[in-house]
Amino acid sequence: MVSKNIENNIRQAAKIMTTGDFSSYDQIMAEDATYRTGLGDKFQGLEDLKKLRELYADAFDDFTIEPQHIFGEGNRAVVIYKQSGTHVGEFMGIEASHNRWEQLGCNIVTLDDDGKLVDVFDIFDNLELLKQLDAVPKEMSELVGGVTGTRPGA
Repeated sequence: MVSKNIENNIRQAAKIMTTGDFSSYDQIMAEDATYRTGLGDKFQGLEDLKKLRELYADAFDDFTIEPQHIFGEGNRAVVIYKQSGTHVGEFMGIEASHNRWEQLGCNIVTLDDDGKLVDVFDIFDNLELLKQLDAVPKEMSELVGGVTGTRPGA
């Protein structure tokens, strides 16, 4: 079980990425905090995280991240989160589809002794994102449709 302090810091980090208000960054994030993705992307420090947030905010006008479950032990936590938004701007070379996107993801978070986030490793289904943005041909989307062949909210 994670401490209340760690849970609050993780929830505040999600709020920062949702709202773009970085005023509490120093209180919850280590100075050189790293955000890494399963695709090999790496963002380090405040300025990189601002660029990452801007990338999502420009592409999804109502972008949100909502932690659903937070659990862990010691200086490690796992966060199951829901992210969503409406695709209104270019993202990863994909022109705006105006589709609503929603999916679950998982963060593996490492914290320092003060409960500040040091490293976040983010994992989510990039193919599902592309399918929801209509960036995958229909026949390919049906081929890799998952267990049920449908996506959330479809």
